[in-house]
Amino acid sequence: MRGVLEQLPLMSGKIVDDTRHEKVLSYLRLFLERQDAVTQLLGWNVIGIVEQCLDAASDFRVSSVAIRFLGDALNAHDGAVLWAELGNSSILSWISKAGDSPHALVRVSTLYFLRQASLKHYDQQFAKLLESTDYSRLLLRRLQDSSYFVVSEACLLLAQLSSIAQVDDKLDGLVSRIAQWQPDKISDKRKISALAVISTLVLEGNERASEFALQVFKVEQLEPYLFESDTIVRDKALDLLELTLYRISKDALDKVLRLLSNRLEYDGSGGKNIAIVLRCLAAAVKQLPGNDKLNKEQCQRELCEQLANMAMRIIMRIYPDAQTPATSNDIPTMSIIEPIETRILAHLSGKCSVGELRQLASEAARIIREHCRLYSSSSMTSAINGLLGNSQVQQHTQLLHLLLDAAERQLRASLDARPAYWQQTLSELIGNFAIHASRLKQLFNVVLEMPQGISPSLEQAVRARLADVEWEARDTALEFIAQAACHLADMQAQMVVTKAVADDVVGLLKDREEYVRASAASALAALLKSSHLDALHWWLASHQNLQSPAITCLLEDSEAIVRRASLDFVQALMSVESSKEWLSSLNHRLLYALADDPDFEVRVRCAQLLTRLTFYSLHCVDVERRAIDELQSDALLLDMCRDSSRYVRQACLQGLKVLTKEIVPVGDRMDEGEQGASKRVQRDGSQTSGLHLLSEKLRNVDFTRLEESLSAEHLYEEALDTQVERELMKESHEPNDGNNILDCY
Repeated sequence: MRGVLEQLPLMSGKIVDDTRHEKVLSYLRLFLERQDAVTQLLGWNVIGIVEQCLDAASDFRVSSVAIRFLGDALNAHDGAVLWAELGNSSILSWISKAGDSPHALVRVSTLYFLRQASLKHYDQQFAKLLESTDYSRLLLRRLQDSSYFVVSEACLLLAQLSSIAQVDDKLDGLVSRIAQWQPDKISDKRKISALAVISTLVLEGNERASEFALQVFKVEQLEPYLFESDTIVRDKALDLLELTLYRISKDALDKVLRLLSNRLEYDGSGGKNIAIVLRCLAAAVKQLPGNDKLNKEQCQRELCEQLANMAMRIIMRIYPDAQTPATSNDIPTMSIIEPIETRILAHLSGKCSVGELRQLASEAARIIREHCRLYSSSSMTSAINGLLGNSQVQQHTQLLHLLLDAAERQLRASLDARPAYWQQTLSELIGNFAIHASRLKQLFNVVLEMPQGISPSLEQAVRARLADVEWEARDTALEFIAQAACHLADMQAQMVVTKAVADDVVGLLKDREEYVRASAASALAALLKSSHLDALHWWLASHQNLQSPAITCLLEDSEAIVRRASLDFVQALMSVESSKEWLSSLNHRLLYALADDPDFEVRVRCAQLLTRLTFYSLHCVDVERRAIDELQSDALLLDMCRDSSRYVRQACLQGLKVLTKEIVPVGDRMDEGEQGASKRVQRDGSQTSGLHLLSEKLRNVDFTRLEESLSAEHLYEEALDTQVERELMKESHEPNDGNNILDCY
C-alpha cells in the first residue's frame, strides 16, 4: 500500500488507458476501511505525496486520483486530524483555483473534495475555503458545465451545502435564480441543469432544502419542460414530476390536471402530447398513494381507480374485442378527468398511424400497471385477462409485457386471500403462448408464493408450456417443476407434478436444445429428492426411457451443462432403493472421461459421485460390490486430488474425509484381528483385502497439504501489497513490464 501511494506522483503521462488510474484509486480506497488508516497515512507523509500529485507538471489524471482519495480519507476514522493538518499545506489553495480547470476530471474531483469535506468538517477553515472559491458563482458555472458528470457533482454539492443548518442567502439566491430560468430562452443543457438542481435538492437535500426548492419552483413551471422536443429534457421533467407528486397538495394536483387537459385542447400536436399526458398520469398513479397530504383527504384511491379505468377504455378503443369485458362505468367520472378522456378518445376516432396507436396503448397500460401495484379488483383482472387473449395485443410485445406486469401485480396485491377466480386466471395466463419465457417465469414465481390452493387446470397449463415451440419457455417450465418439487407443500406439489407431467419431463431429455436437456435432468433429480413425491420415485426409477443406455447417453452428452445435470440425476437415482439401472449405466472408461472432463464443474460432480460409489460399496450386496470394484472409484478419487482446480480438490477432500471416518476404523480393527467386530455384511477374503488396501491408501493421504492447496489466492491484493518499485509505475509496451502489475487488479 505504501509503495503504491509513494509511486503515485510518478505514474506516467503516456498511459493511454484511463481506467488504470481508477483501478489505483479503488485499491487505495480499500485501505481507508482500516481503523488506523489516517494515522498510517500521516506517518507516510500523505499530504506531501498529494502535493506532489497536484504539481503543475503532473498528469491531471494523477491529480484527480490524489484529490478524490484525500477527500475520502477526510471521512475515515480520525479524519478530523487529517483535516486539521491540511490547513498548513498548499492543497486547500490548489482546491480554491481548480474548480475552473480546463480538465473536466479535475473540475469534478474538486467539487467531490468540497462535498466530502463538508460532510464532517463544516468549520471556520471550511468556510474560509468556500469563500476563497467564490462558491456561489463557482456552482453557477459548474451547473452550466459542458460535462454532465460535473453538473451532477455540482448538484450534489449544492444539495449538501443547502442542507447544512445555517441558512445561506447566497445559495438560496442561486436556487431561486435557476428556478426562474425561462425554458424558451435557454439551451437544452441549461434546461437539464435546472431540472437536475431542483431534483437533487428534493431527493438529496434535508427537509428545509427540499421545501425551499419546491417553493421557488412551482409544479406548473414543469409544463414547458414536460412537452419539450428533447427526450432527455422531457425525461428529466417527468422524474421531477414524480418527486413533486409525492408531496403535492390537492389544489396543486388539480392545477396540474387542468394544465394537462388544456394542453390537449389548445395544442395541435396530437398523439405526441397525448402520450406525454398519459405518462404524466402514470406518474401520478405511482406516487399519489404515498402522499401524506392526500391521504388525509381520502381522495387518492378514487382518483387512481378512475385513471386506471380511463386507461383501460383507451386500450379497448384501440384494440376492440368482444371477449374483453368492459370496466365499470357505475362510478361517475371526476370532472377534472373527463375532459382529458374525451379529448383522447376524440383523437383516436380520427386517422392515427399504427405506430401512434401502439404508443398510446403502451402509455395507457403504464397507468394500469401502476394502479395494480397497490389496488386489486376482479373487474380489472377480468379486463386485463381478456386483453391478454386478444390476438392484436399479443402481436404488440411492449403492451403485452406491461399488461402482464399489471396482471402479476394484481395477483400479488391479494396473495394471502386470492379468490378461486384468480387461481384460474393464473393458469390461463401460464397457458397463454403469447407470453414469453421471462414473463412466464414471473407467473411461475407467483404460483410458488401461493399460501394455499392451486387450480387443477395448472397441470394442463404446465404441460402445454413443456411442449412450447420456444425452447426458453420449455426451459422455464422445467425450472418451475424443479422448484415446485422442492418448495410446494405435499398436496400442492402432487397437483402440479403428476405422472403425466413427469413423463413429459423424461421425454425432454432428448430435446434438441442442450439447455432444455440439462433442465430436464435437473428437474428429474429434484423430483427424486422430494419427500412429497414418494409415489413418483419408483415409477421414475423403472421408466422405460430411463434405463441404463439412456443414462449413459446423458453422461456422454456433448455439452458440459448436460453432463453436470446428468451427474446430479445419477446421484439422486442412487437414493431410490429399487433402482439399479444407474449402476449398469456406469463403466470405468466413462468415469475416467468424466474425471478428466475439460469442465471443472463436471469434475466436481464426478468427485462427489466417486465418493458415493465408494461409500455405497461398503453397504451393498456382493454382486453390486463386485460391479463397483470394477469401476475403481476409489483409485479415481485419489487420483483427482491432483486436479488443477481447487474446487475439484475441495470436493475430493470432503469425500475423502467422509470415507476416512467410515473406513479407517474398520481397517484398524482388522489390524488387531477383529475383522468380525464389524456389524456390516460379511466379506470374503478378497473383499476384506480390498477394504484393508483402501484403508491404507486413506492413511497415506496428506490431508494437511491438500487443505493448504484449497486456500483462495488473493492475487490482486497480494500483488499490490508487495513492495512497488519505481519502474512498476512506468508505462512499457513489453510483456510483464511497466504498469502490467495494475492489470491484475
